[in-house]
Amino acid sequence: MKFFSALFLVIPLLLLQSQIEEKPIQDFVSASAVSIEDIETIAKADDKKVIIKLSATWCKPCQKLSRTLEDQDIQSYLNQNFHVVDFDIQTKQSINYRGKSYKYVDDPKMGYHELAYELLDKRLSFPALLVLDNDLQKIDLTRGYKNERQLLDYLKEI
Repeated sequence: MKFFSALFLVIPLLLLQSQIEEKPIQDFVSASAVSIEDIETIAKADDKKVIIKLSATWCKPCQKLSRTLEDQDIQSYLNQNFHVVDFDIQTKQSINYRGKSYKYVDDPKMGYHELAYELLDKRLSFPALLVLDNDLQKIDLTRGYKNERQLLDYLKEI
């Protein structure tokens, strides 16, 4: 009898779970997204600020922030006011940035890119949004997930 009672409790949960549509995780790509190596040239072309989103593909809060950045209001505000760089802190390719070459560090605990380490003020904590002026001087660095309202308020404030 206990078996049938448990079965009647589990079946609705399984049916409910199968009806929940999970949005696939996609990399955040803005209409004005650019590569980290091209940002020097592009940033000087206008008065837009630069946002570098630093994240890792396996990081759940990073994935959640990527979904938040896909919000239509946020996308619109970003496209009007910022150049956006999406930077994976574990990218393995060498990168030239501001006259210096950076490479991947194969650390036994967690591999990381030297540029990410420098941009994050030598503290690998992510997700993070680094805001730069058009001369690539740091305005602000914020770490952690923000929901749509928090993020839009933050973007308008800086």
